[in-house]
Amino acid sequence: MATGKLIPTRSGNLLTTNQFDSITSGNYAIGPAIDLTNNPLEAALELNITPGTVSGDKIVYVYLKASVVNSSSGFTSGPESGTSTINEANLYYLGPLYCNTNSQLSSYIFSIKQAIGFIPLWYKPIIKNSTGATLGTGNTAHSITWLADIV
Repeated sequence: MATGKLIPTRSGNLLTTNQFDSITSGNYAIGPAIDLTNNPLEAALELNITPGTVSGDKIVYVYLKASVVNSSSGFTSGPESGTSTINEANLYYLGPLYCNTNSQLSSYIFSIKQAIGFIPLWYKPIIKNSTGATLGTGNTAHSITWLADIV
């Protein structure tokens, strides 16, 4: 009888052009499209953010846009940059990343399946900086997937 185990895989830094660096408070930023067409059993987004001198909410809100095709017209709608919250409700909410300490790295792993109920074929991570400060530099995001390995 075949038995299976889950094999985790973690990507390198997905933010190749520093998409989440130096984002001022109140602004959105979007990362690159993440390919999940290998049909993982679970997928997660690891986010590592360093804020400046925090005040107010001290939170980075984490969202995603989902798609079944990797094209500009194939992703769900919602803000990607700037401060406009028009269509924010169309984004899939992953959760908060609390940034309570000035200039200190905050990290969290967000389960995509647990947060939105399914694993999209493609997604783009989106953050909204609500720390009260401009984000620092060197912020990273990693995609983590778990595939079944039948033994």
